[in-house]
Amino acid sequence: MAKSKRRAVDAAGVLSDDLMREIFARVAWGVLDLVRCAGTCTRWFRLISCPAFLRRVGISSENACHRSSFLLGAFYIPEATPIKIPKLGKRRKSHLPPRFFKLSTEQTRGERLTFTKFIPNKNGIFNYARPLAAHRGLLLVERLTHDWQKLHLAVCHPLIGERSTRLLAPPPQDLDPINVGYYMTGYAIVTASNHVQPTFQVHFTIECYDDKLVYVFSYSSAMDSWSAPIKCFQTFGLTRCGPRAGMVNSDIVHWLYRGNTNFCTLNISADATHVSLTKIPIQVKRGLSPPFPCILGEGKLSFVNVRDKDILELWTKREQDNDHSWEGKEGWVHSELMPLEVKGIEILYFAESSCVIFMLQKECPSIFALNLVSKKMEHVIEEDGNMSMFYSYVGYEKWRDQSHVLYELDWPSYLFHLSARSHEVQ
Repeated sequence: MAKSKRRAVDAAGVLSDDLMREIFARVAWGVLDLVRCAGTCTRWFRLISCPAFLRRVGISSENACHRSSFLLGAFYIPEATPIKIPKLGKRRKSHLPPRFFKLSTEQTRGERLTFTKFIPNKNGIFNYARPLAAHRGLLLVERLTHDWQKLHLAVCHPLIGERSTRLLAPPPQDLDPINVGYYMTGYAIVTASNHVQPTFQVHFTIECYDDKLVYVFSYSSAMDSWSAPIKCFQTFGLTRCGPRAGMVNSDIVHWLYRGNTNFCTLNISADATHVSLTKIPIQVKRGLSPPFPCILGEGKLSFVNVRDKDILELWTKREQDNDHSWEGKEGWVHSELMPLEVKGIEILYFAESSCVIFMLQKECPSIFALNLVSKKMEHVIEEDGNMSMFYSYVGYEKWRDQSHVLYELDWPSYLFHLSARSHEVQ
């Protein structure tokens, strides 16, 4: 620790806890600065990570179901990706890296930050990068380069900085959809549940045009290698729908698929050794959006479904056994959430830390947040300049951009990766 920082910490040590809380609450720092201050010393972490303090400064909601995590915001791409990615020149300037939008159900004002506030974009390695998925503080991004045939991925912990970035070697297979006939349909990042070591697995799924089957590719950070692709015969005749980022629950990744009459989930274990298919008793109806996956209570896989006449309903699986059998409605708990006061909505995100879904009203663009526990709904972003983060422009045409990844801070993961980084520095 630098001498000036050590003197500041020593001086703060003579102040009482109440006074330190008042200072943290009143100084015009952002959420990111508070989080980084929490990693400075044990005392500051205890004061800042206190749920009551986080609720006071509007970071954590009143009835957050997980005290160890809270919502920070969303990563997104600032504009449409060009058709042709230019090669990096000798100067390799930073150009159009992802951006970050601070988002909270307690505050209606957001702040857009550059990606370089988290991770330096040295040599332009994150130019045009697309955020794909996040889990327990780790962020998975796709690095777009002029080499379209290879998949270039990176994993980082945005709050730790440059040392947390790992550039993954491309899978040995060429994945260019035009020349090879593969199309990427989903992705996920799975972290160690016990935080014993900073390891992770990356999964992505592709659909082959020839045999119409889904293949799963898996990367292990411990082995620093890709496993052989798994052929999923269970998905024959099914169509992937819902979020491309898989829902991670109890070291299992779930992707939603649609059949002729019902929806189902493709389930992949973290080590990619077990694949199964689970049907869910939600019928496919023309003109209605697919159900949105979420995790409620004690890690129970659930779905929020928009029924006819804009009525929201919640389906929760009784037993999280992930078997492939058809259980029918008796294996699920079904309840009606509420009739929506707003019409024509699209579910954007699910924040596991606070059990909140974020919804976009399409006709008069604005963002609503619905707490699945308290059933409370409120405006988060009104129709103003902030809504531009959800749209991209191709020429004069405005279209909905799907490349947004909700980012939630997980205290245990943050402290563990921070500690691991400190050992590396020493």
